[in-house]
Amino acid sequence: MKSIATNISKLNQSLINVTERDEAYFNSPFHHHPEIELVYIKEGFGKRIIGNTVEDFEEGEVLLIGSHTPHIWMSDKSFYLSGNTKRCKAIVLYFNPDIFSDSFYQMEDSFYLNQLLKRSKNGIKITGDARKDIINRLEKMPGIKNLDKLICLLYILNIISITNDMQLISKQEIIHPADSGRLNSLLEYINVNHNNKITLNEMAKISNLTPESFCRYFKQKTGKKFNDFLQRTRINFACQSLLNTDMTIAEIAYKNGFKTTPGFNKSFKKVKGSSPSEYRKKVSENLHDSFNLKHTLQTNVS
Repeated sequence: MKSIATNISKLNQSLINVTERDEAYFNSPFHHHPEIELVYIKEGFGKRIIGNTVEDFEEGEVLLIGSHTPHIWMSDKSFYLSGNTKRCKAIVLYFNPDIFSDSFYQMEDSFYLNQLLKRSKNGIKITGDARKDIINRLEKMPGIKNLDKLICLLYILNIISITNDMQLISKQEIIHPADSGRLNSLLEYINVNHNNKITLNEMAKISNLTPESFCRYFKQKTGKKFNDFLQRTRINFACQSLLNTDMTIAEIAYKNGFKTTPGFNKSFKKVKGSSPSEYRKKVSENLHDSFNLKHTLQTNVS
């Protein structure tokens, strides 16, 4: 199962696009695109997949989805039944990161925005007062044109970049921008080298700390022990392989830094609550059921 590559900017000939969806059920395929996507679910409920995480969704949700992060909303089965009068509605804002220049992203004033865009690759759910403010802005955006649209986008991004009212969909710890520098370098190193052997002594040397001091520092900043964090990072990357490739379980285990398939299976079940094969099967069945329901409904209508 692979996500389909799309390009919203080329399709709509615009680097900022606002779409109002009002449908019997959400029917987009499992896909990804270079544009960053902000979604407000006005009506509807069911399952969604963002990156490597499958969760329920409901009306009122506001989510930010990063560039090239695979995602799909699958309406509840009740939306496909004959005689159903419920609707699925959403306001979706797409913007291409290229709308801003490199010099813009290098500005000191853009620091929090850069942090936000990095986190958005895991998917972000906005909550609290920030969510209410964003909903109010999004509902006005379909009627906004020209530079006012850009101003509104910047206002929304600023709200999200400085608020604490957010949750990462991937369940990883949110690292506050104030903890940048050393910690961000360590996390980047883990992400890039997760498929290789990474030792505690190696990380301590990189951070210019003793192994004992590094362990205390890492736990204080992330809320997790280093080995647990490394294992979860590898599992998250493995989930992406399970969802987006046809690789075998053994291939995925090796690709993501696990020495043996049994060890990978054990670690995966501990973190995700199911085996890698069960996880892949569950998601595939959800997508398959959604496709079959759509196909049946479309056939009956035609």
